[in-house]
Amino acid sequence: MPTERQKLNLLDFVPAGWFKEHNLSSVWLSGFRAFRVQAALSEGYAHFDMGDVQAVLIHGSVPYWSVKDFRVDWQGDSPVFEVSGASQVQPPAGFYLILLAPHDRDGIKGDEGRTKARISATVGMLAAIFGRNIVFLRVFDNVLELSDGRTHSFSPTIENPLAFPPVDATDTRRRLAQQLFASLATLSSPQRNLVELSLRWYEQALFDSGTDAFIKFWIAIETLAMPNITNIRAIDALLATAYGIDEQSVRSAFKIGRIFGLRGRIVHDGAIVPIHSELMAYLEALYVDVLYACLSVPIERRAATILARSDFDLESYLQED
Repeated sequence: MPTERQKLNLLDFVPAGWFKEHNLSSVWLSGFRAFRVQAALSEGYAHFDMGDVQAVLIHGSVPYWSVKDFRVDWQGDSPVFEVSGASQVQPPAGFYLILLAPHDRDGIKGDEGRTKARISATVGMLAAIFGRNIVFLRVFDNVLELSDGRTHSFSPTIENPLAFPPVDATDTRRRLAQQLFASLATLSSPQRNLVELSLRWYEQALFDSGTDAFIKFWIAIETLAMPNITNIRAIDALLATAYGIDEQSVRSAFKIGRIFGLRGRIVHDGAIVPIHSELMAYLEALYVDVLYACLSVPIERRAATILARSDFDLESYLQED
């Protein structure tokens, strides 16, 4: 370990057991600005060994690599993503918490989503123990290559807009928006609060991914249409009325029970389940159908449209393996 006031080398905090082939491995680094730290760090740092994640609380300045600028431009109908060159940043002195986690291991490429999830869970645990100020401001995410010491920075995660439908801003669509907002305004205060809460969960799900997005989509649907959190029949009944079919047909086609079961395996059994992007698209469509129905506006049958696609296999997306 570094001696007193020696310049820190973060690799000194990497456990020997993380890797067998260091030249084929990398370490993910996440840095946070901490505030109001009431500790005298006699050596200038404090080390927390948490197994698969190591944490170092440092007083000083921690240089990192950052992408200066990111923007999306267009050439005709095609998006062009422009990223400026990365540069090293020397932040002002203060308290910083650095989290280290294995990413690439012994030649096996790291899964960015899984590494971020591990870091996120650690951030939550540390905030629960020490309070939010220990991770008050996320400053950087870098990956350090053990083979040559090179550091990579990350640009923001941007999805290709061509993967989503074009925006219909016609008069007809704008009138629909007015109708939905007008219907929302007629609800009682508790009902309106529930709809707006569900919309906030929906908004978060749109910009998240994996199991986190899946759970947020489900919470958005549950908040809208499940007065009893253990009884999904209310959703089936709502969709049956909106689609003009019986509840048995809804259960067979839309598989709300299977989705609820997958949610239970994740939340209650701790199952690690890969979530297919097509399942996300289906949940997004299902939410919009439920939203329109709750606001007494004719649905656009978005979920049914996805189910009718020949390349869409809801049953396979709900398999745990």
